[in-house]
Amino acid sequence: MPAFVKSIWLGLSLLLTAAVSSSAVALPPNDGPKVGDTIYPSVWGYEFPWMKEHERGLQLDVQRAGANDFSVTYLTSLGVNNGQPYASFGGLQFFSRKPLSEKDLKVLLGKRGSSENDALSHKLDIDLDSVWERNLTPDSCRPFSKFRMSRYHLIPRKLIEERSVLYFSEQPVHIYYDRRAYSQCIATGGWRDFPAQFYDARVFAVLPGLVPLQDNTFLLYDQLGNFIVRFDHQLNSQSPLVNRTVFVAPTEDILAIENKLIGSKSFDLQTYDTAVAIYLEHRKNGVPREAALKEAITSIR
Repeated sequence: MPAFVKSIWLGLSLLLTAAVSSSAVALPPNDGPKVGDTIYPSVWGYEFPWMKEHERGLQLDVQRAGANDFSVTYLTSLGVNNGQPYASFGGLQFFSRKPLSEKDLKVLLGKRGSSENDALSHKLDIDLDSVWERNLTPDSCRPFSKFRMSRYHLIPRKLIEERSVLYFSEQPVHIYYDRRAYSQCIATGGWRDFPAQFYDARVFAVLPGLVPLQDNTFLLYDQLGNFIVRFDHQLNSQSPLVNRTVFVAPTEDILAIENKLIGSKSFDLQTYDTAVAIYLEHRKNGVPREAALKEAITSIR
């Protein structure tokens, strides 16, 4: 787990008392079609309820559960009880869809943020010649291309392509705007100072956790969010979440939108979100990539 993510969780765990419950959480359905099992059952992903009254945090965690399954724990509620902050979690095993017991949850929550039993990986071998790697170099002035999946030739090392994983909320989420996080972007020009304390967000950059499987597929989950999806190494998936709420978009498209915004010298987080949302909405509706990108760019004034 990246150090900066681990520090977020460790800080959170000092403030929150985990109240676990598995019976109160409705499990998401298996959203994958039955196509005949190989090593694993035909399970392709879950989207968990997201507490939209709160900002994103370290909500989802994946740990090994035996030889061929994984335990997924996710945040279900956050609040204050008798003056004390608390967090509640739910959980299940990915392939068996078995709910985690309260005892199992307590054990797993104690391991969150540690390397013990951690299923997280930083790269995925595709073949003898190429590999997917996570690029976790955040650039706060480019909020939607800051976390990337990069595919490289190994010898000689050469970039083949880059993808940005994005979560597209069906409804706008009222998000707090922290001006301090973007003060450098404003100071260097381009960004417009944003007076509002909140903005309505639909697009969220995904901090991807990668879990390699044994059949040339892998699990991709949002460490800051609410979904986990199984892909093959060509980034195809049988999950209906893909291209509906979960997008693995060419980074060059997102950069093109960001570059157009930066060139306009008149934008803020709301404008940023709206432009990328137009692109994703068109892709969701089956509009070809080039046409969707053109619509997003021409919307920028």
